[in-house]
Amino acid sequence: MAEAIRHLRKGAADEVPFQPLPTTSLRKDSPLRILCVGEIRHPALIGYLRERGIDPAVAGALCREVHYAVGERRFFAIGFRNDAGGWELRNPQFKGSSAPKNITTFDRHGDTALLFEGFFDLLSLLTLQHEAEPTADTAVLNSVVNLPRALPFLACHATIHAFLDNDEAGRLTLERLRSALPGATVIDRAESYRAHKDLNESLRSSAKVSRTPRRRGRKL
Repeated sequence: MAEAIRHLRKGAADEVPFQPLPTTSLRKDSPLRILCVGEIRHPALIGYLRERGIDPAVAGALCREVHYAVGERRFFAIGFRNDAGGWELRNPQFKGSSAPKNITTFDRHGDTALLFEGFFDLLSLLTLQHEAEPTADTAVLNSVVNLPRALPFLACHATIHAFLDNDEAGRLTLERLRSALPGATVIDRAESYRAHKDLNESLRSSAKVSRTPRRRGRKL
């Protein structure tokens, strides 16, 4: 993590060149401006993904390397696009988004849906499943305040698996989901990682344990 932060502090001069891709413009009054979007190539961002237990190949299928500016300063981050064209942005020093803020959905035309609070939890599940993209209908809130926006999509499903955070906001969101969709079966998947804040923290904990070398016993 420290090495990734050092790379990010060096700024645009040390950025690895990449082919820009088309991107939507922000509102003129937004202080954060998207400059360009491309494949995830910068070593600092790849290191950041690995530090969080995410397979870079999985992230590469759903996310992009986004370069943005705040005032005259330039930055870059892992970007996850929402349904309205805005970006969720993450790097070791920044957690934010560009306008417009919205949910992200993947429609596979099934009767079961997966619900996540943030995109790193979706990437965590895909890493665990060794899948590049969701195979089931999926909604990422990108913030629990966006639950009302996700309800029309979720209402089309008989069963919803909720991978929410183990905190007060996560519990309230689960209650509101069940209250808003009484006809659906809502399964609290957070029970499987109750000892951790969220699915990504559980993944990182498991990865750390698997990397810990075992001590050899003394020979008698």
